[in-house]
Amino acid sequence: MRCIVSEVQKEWFVLILFQTFVHKTNRIVRVRVCRIKTFLRNIEFFTIMAEKTINKTKAILFDLDGTLAQTMEFHYDAWRKTMLHYGIDLAPEDYYPLEGTNLYELAKKLFALYKLNGCDEKELVNNKEKYYLDANKFVLYAGVAELLNVIKSNNIKLGLVTARLRNSLNSTAPLEFLKIFDVIITGNDTDVGKPSPQPYLKAAKKLGIMPKDCIAVENAPIGIASARNAKIYCIAICNTVDSSYLSEANEVVKSFEEMKHTEVFKKLIH
Repeated sequence: MRCIVSEVQKEWFVLILFQTFVHKTNRIVRVRVCRIKTFLRNIEFFTIMAEKTINKTKAILFDLDGTLAQTMEFHYDAWRKTMLHYGIDLAPEDYYPLEGTNLYELAKKLFALYKLNGCDEKELVNNKEKYYLDANKFVLYAGVAELLNVIKSNNIKLGLVTARLRNSLNSTAPLEFLKIFDVIITGNDTDVGKPSPQPYLKAAKKLGIMPKDCIAVENAPIGIASARNAKIYCIAICNTVDSSYLSEANEVVKSFEEMKHTEVFKKLIH
């Protein structure tokens, strides 16, 4: 009996040692994988920076709502009022990370999120647009007008890449503002919206400029993914969400003033 117990104890001891070994090994692997990912992201960053030193940026493509224009509170309010028709009080944290999504895709995501079956996304979008057009203000963030003028004066093309429907854009944005841009891509202009690369690729194509010679400026994860999927260097600005949501961008800044002092912009602006 004493011998049997001893053998059992040995087996348990070996098992515990094995489990400890596996646990530590997995932890080491996870740490090393994390370090490798960080290393690769640093290589990518410096590679792109080197390319931009050799190939001067020829175009800067901006998102609109929440990036250039301080309009997201009006969009959120319009979506919230519309969702109340379905008995849903839309929470800010459920909406803001999705901003930049094609409006009809966003409607589908909201229906799925709140488990609303058999609803018409076109009806939802139409009602949202009515609420937005009835109560909105078009205000640019501090430093935007100055930055756009400086970019133009340095012979760099300007593009606007937005999920906004063209009718909504033309009805609310001042004509003088829209005339600044060499190309405008709206939610009506591509089969698939952000995070697909289509909107940014179409803007670059219309300008006759390679994506690698462009910079994108975004404020939300969906837009960042779209720019990165298009292989475009992306700078994110913390206008509407915390920087933790913007980690996939090549650079993250807190304001347009800070953006002017990034290495990329300092090479562009004289």
